[in-house]
Amino acid sequence: MNSGIENNNRNSIKYCPITFDSAKKMFTYLQDVGDLYSPDERIYVFNYSESGALAVYRICELRAKELSRDSKKTDEYWGAFLGPGGSIYDVPGEQCGVDYAMKFCEDWYKSEWYDTRDYADLSYIKNI
Repeated sequence: MNSGIENNNRNSIKYCPITFDSAKKMFTYLQDVGDLYSPDERIYVFNYSESGALAVYRICELRAKELSRDSKKTDEYWGAFLGPGGSIYDVPGEQCGVDYAMKFCEDWYKSEWYDTRDYADLSYIKNI
């Protein structure tokens, strides 16, 4: 299993799907390394705030290719091209105490993910 997190070196996992051994490793990747996209699940997720909240969008593969192209041209992250329509998974606060960001990772860490910075090259190579 390739957790993509052992040394936080994204170059060692370029073009390979990333799978995580735990929700915590997925969360750490999102906080410290980069944004993720799962073509199978059609989910794009990225770190939304310094407090650890995650933003999640449902993105089809065609839209992912467009976002990849635009991102590569402008050196922006995919989220810069998206407006309202995503979901925010917050971290525990004084009022709720539920770690929704970690809950998202618990639900999805076993899926195959790609770092969005590599997805443009991957989609070109595989012509997806």
